Amino acid sequence: MKLTKFLVAACALYVLLCAQTGLAADKKFLLVNLTSYTTEESRKAVDYAKGELEQGRPVVIFLNDRGVLAASKANAETYKEQQKNLIDLMKRGGTVLICPDCMKLYGIEPSSLLAGVQITERHHH
Repeated sequence: MKLTKFLVAACALYVLLCAQTGLAADKKFLLVNLTSYTTEESRKAVDYAKGELEQGRPVVIFLNDRGVLAASKANAETYKEQQKNLIDLMKRGGTVLICPDCMKLYGIEPSSLLAGVQITERHHH
């Protein structure tokens, strides 16, 4: 359990650093780290992100831990509303990233991901 929490934290930090260097320096971006996408709080966070995107602010949604379940087409019935929101966000220019270690942990295959979801790269130092 400690290793999983460490991996989740490490992935979130990595995404934050990569997203910061990859987005325009003149605009501060919004990073939403979703470890789950089943709570009212997570829905509000994505709605807020969509609003910020509409205002011209770059938005990155990072799915990790159980949040990766919402990005798999195999879970389309369970996460119907969430998948619609993620697709809508990406169509509007938002970025959705997903943790590869968490995908492996929950048995999510890359081929089952929603179109546009990007698997973060691992860099070993």
